[in-house]
Order: sequence, then structure tokens, then C-alpha cells
Amino acid sequence: PEHVNVARSYGNLASIYQDLGDFEQAKEYQQRALDIELDKLGPEHVNVARSYGNLASIYQDLGDFEQAKEYQQRALDIELDKL
Repeated sequence: PEHVNVARSYGNLASIYQDLGDFEQAKEYQQRALDIELDKLGPEHVNVARSYGNLASIYQDLGDFEQAKEYQQRALDIELDKL
């Protein structure tokens, strides 16, 4: 089901997989969380910013610094607008 609580659980799993060093699995779960949040909360919600920041961290771990930078910038833009 696509519910924000499910998104939070996906995000938690992503964090665990990131800690375990399984960055591809972490990326998959964090992307699922982001997709649900975008659908249910909209693109300017602070939870979406958090997911973009989490994805940025995962991409940094993967060595994809351009993608990490893009996602972190998206997170910052939302936070600057909303906070």
C-alpha cells in the first residue's frame, strides 16, 4: 500500500541497508519511500526533502557525486522554501 507510514518503513530499511554497505538495496528502498511521499505529500513537503537528502547520502556512498549533489540541492531548495 502507498501510505506515508509505509514510506517511513522503506526509509528505515534503506538506512539499515546503507549501514550494512548494501548501497544498491538502500537506494531501491529510499527511492520507494520518495515515490510514495511525492505521490501522497507533494513535491514541496519537508518529508520529501528528507528523502532527497537520504538519497544524496546513498549516491555519495556509491561514488555518484553528481547525482548526490543534485538530490542534496533539491532537499535544500525545499527546506529553504518551507522552513
